[in-house]
Amino acid sequence: MRVCPKCNTLINDDDLFCPNCGCNLHEVHEKAQSSKHVRGTVIAIIIAAIIIVAARYAYELWARENYKTKVETCAYTMLEGAKGAENACNKIVAVWNNSVWGIEDVATDKYTIDKYGYFYDDFNDALDNLFSDDAFLDDLEDLNDNLQDVNARMKELQNPPKSCEQLHGVFMDFYDEYFILVNCALNPSGNLASYSDKFDEADENSARYYEKLMVYFE
Repeated sequence: MRVCPKCNTLINDDDLFCPNCGCNLHEVHEKAQSSKHVRGTVIAIIIAAIIIVAARYAYELWARENYKTKVETCAYTMLEGAKGAENACNKIVAVWNNSVWGIEDVATDKYTIDKYGYFYDDFNDALDNLFSDDAFLDDLEDLNDNLQDVNARMKELQNPPKSCEQLHGVFMDFYDEYFILVNCALNPSGNLASYSDKFDEADENSARYYEKLMVYFE
């Protein structure tokens, strides 16, 4: 037995029409089934939409954190290279300056003074001695390896997530100054004054941009 949905009269399970009010029970049943189907479809769409939104949010969160991790790792690698470049450039400036002005210094004498105890007439001879020194060449090789490592990492960091665009801008500023600083060590050029100015500016700017970059990881 079941109840007529229109007049609540008890009717047989196999009745097609209500004997009391004449309600078309088959039609009512079909409408009910159709309504359930529509509700089920709407619910499924809502659930799918929620899953898509959640998945997109999760992906964006992962992409942001993954990008930040790679930037931070690359930045630390660049910092190590910047320190090495700073040391190399300081040594170049010291040898260059002491050779030009005839200044004795235990740290540079082996490059600036010949075997007879006289300063070289041409400062380029002193710089050639420095760039022929095995220990200094090892430092430059390490610096070049650092640059190659950084450049390889940079290829993965050219398309930041939208939420990391500001971070990417500061990171690129740091890279530009890092590259100038490393290049000063690997390929010195110009005169002593212009070289010193270029080195000092790149050294100062790279440190400043690194500090700005680290704000994003606090």
